[in-house]
Amino acid sequence: MTLAHNLADLNKKEKEKRRESKEKSKQEKKKRNLKKKKSRGFVLIFILLTIILALGLTVWIFIQNEMITLSPLEFKFWDCSEFKESFSVENACNLNENEVEVSLKRSFDDINLERIKLEFQDSGSLWKIDGAKCLDVRLKENKYGSYCELIKEEESNSYVFNLSLGKQTNVKVQVEGNGITCNVGQREIAVSC
Repeated sequence: MTLAHNLADLNKKEKEKRRESKEKSKQEKKKRNLKKKKSRGFVLIFILLTIILALGLTVWIFIQNEMITLSPLEFKFWDCSEFKESFSVENACNLNENEVEVSLKRSFDDINLERIKLEFQDSGSLWKIDGAKCLDVRLKENKYGSYCELIKEEESNSYVFNLSLGKQTNVKVQVEGNGITCNVGQREIAVSC
């Protein structure tokens, strides 16, 4: 019996060792799985941070490129002193009883000229020149009803106004461009040209 008893004890001990070994391997597997899960989490966080960083860098580069390609006019703060330096009323005179000639000069500038307004003081009449057809205004060399061109950089233009309001004494000139309107000068109208 002792031999059978010894064999049974040996079998029990082997079974216990196998069980312990299985439990150890299960615990080791759990630890490995836990380590794998932790490492997967770190990898996932790393990938997400890399994607966010890449997107942020892409947006930043896009914004920088857009800012470089935008014209300087869009970022420049305009004030009337630049308009006054660029535009001047060279001459104003009566051509005859109904016509007044006003000569304007423009120097080199970055102004996006949209419109010129002239106000004749005695009558308070306001005239706008915006490059469209003009009925009662003409360039000195043109006829009434043609296009009243806006003055270009480094040029002078003489505009003739058909005023049936009698003799005028002063003309005030305003220029519109780059989103602002500025008074650029006022001149007394000479009795004759």
